[in-house]
Amino acid sequence: MTRVALVTGAHGGIGQALVARLAAADVAVGALDRDPAVTTLGASLGDAARLHPVVVDLTDVEATEAAVAEVVDALGPIDILVNNAGVMHKKSLPEHSLDDWELEMAVNARAAFVLCRAVVPAMAARGDGIVVNVASIWSSRGGPDRVAYVAAKHAVLGLTRALAAEYGPAGVRINAISPGPVRTPMTAHLGGDQSKWLAPEEIADAIVFLCSDGSRGTWGENVEVLGRGRPAGL
Repeated sequence: MTRVALVTGAHGGIGQALVARLAAADVAVGALDRDPAVTTLGASLGDAARLHPVVVDLTDVEATEAAVAEVVDALGPIDILVNNAGVMHKKSLPEHSLDDWELEMAVNARAAFVLCRAVVPAMAARGDGIVVNVASIWSSRGGPDRVAYVAAKHAVLGLTRALAAEYGPAGVRINAISPGPVRTPMTAHLGGDQSKWLAPEEIADAIVFLCSDGSRGTWGENVEVLGRGRPAGL
């Protein structure tokens, strides 16, 4: 039976790579993104791929819950949830506005909570399911000029550990993955020598592994994929 995955941030760098990897593995994918271009993803995946794109703003809780229901209606019960959507501001503390803080909390952390709340209890009722929350190298460290992002990604890791403890006994395997520096549209503005940074496909491959039977013994973990391009001091 074909499994069904729900992926947020599906039109971003990691998201597109992940959707392609899952489709190649015969997984049906509900692809969520605020960018209307998410509706074009299917063109590059081939006729055999089962893809249901949904344009949605994850800061809108009701719209997010409606998007989940739409994917379930189109593809069936969700077996895999990947909370991948993210936003980051690189600013010093005085430059960070309250709007910056609230946006990063809403997209990076609150949306993951809302989606888990919408999906995980049904997984538990079936006795099976997988959640991968895309955290960050900053989820367990401090770093300058990213206060909202670092705080939000710490929250993602806490969410992962709390839900793994709550739903692991019911058969839902919940883990986080913490990428190091990755070359994506979100990080392009950071500048510097990004030649040794991770490619999105490297993170997608690690996520697919966490969704596979090969990682069936991995529960409640934070899997760091740092690559060679670590920020100074790490």
